[in-house]
Amino acid sequence: MSETIGIPVGSGYVYEMPFTGTIPDDADIEKDANRLGYIEKGATLTYKPTYKTFADDMGQVRRSKLTAEEATFKFGLISWAYGKLNALCSTCRITEHNGGRTVKIGGIANDDGRRHLIRFYHPDNELGDLRITLVGTNTGGFALKYAPDDPTGLDPEITATPSDGEGTLILIDETDPGALGTLAIASAPGATSGKTALTVTPPLTGGNSYKYKTAPTVTLPALNDSTATGYTAWDGTVEISATTGNEILVVEVDATGAIKKAGKATVTSKV
Repeated sequence: MSETIGIPVGSGYVYEMPFTGTIPDDADIEKDANRLGYIEKGATLTYKPTYKTFADDMGQVRRSKLTAEEATFKFGLISWAYGKLNALCSTCRITEHNGGRTVKIGGIANDDGRRHLIRFYHPDNELGDLRITLVGTNTGGFALKYAPDDPTGLDPEITATPSDGEGTLILIDETDPGALGTLAIASAPGATSGKTALTVTPPLTGGNSYKYKTAPTVTLPALNDSTATGYTAWDGTVEISATTGNEILVVEVDATGAIKKAGKATVTSKV
């Protein structure tokens, strides 16, 4: 279908994980464990090409050649954890101990050389959800201000490096509003035997609810499919009885029971 022309509005969620050479599935990226923090005052993606222009002495002919390019992603974190600083600082070493952790920062020899996958997820019910992915490092450093009337935030600036053999710096995935939305589902062992605890991203849209089904294999539905049969209502928090190795499908439905978003995962239950 044709893309809707409109006014994009709103912020989103940011996730981080070490880059190992390939970009994982959305469900593997958009987990609570990979959440870098919560954004304040939005995020800015910048692409800046550099051209060299050649011209004759008389100004009759001219040619411009792309010679360099830079992509950066800036955002502000109002909620974050000190244990995540090693995702934003290549010389950061974190040692966990009983009751807390010690963070060491600095020393050029301690540069870990790692590249990080950064995922920005922007939900938009009108124009369609958007996912921005890039691989790079935080080249903007950070400043931690501790004041009585302001939160102590972080303002990373990620400079992108090529993420594939084509030299791609920015990957933008857009979901048309008339298409089935994507839910990222993560399954972990529950607190009791035979139960799994699910994490679903993005958060539930106001007025909607969740339903699920589980079987050895499950198939993703189509947009607006009915959930009148075969599905069980779920509140988004209670643990679910399921068999390890089976698949579980979670759908987000509107007030009429029509499916608007869906995602599936392989079940991991407590033994």
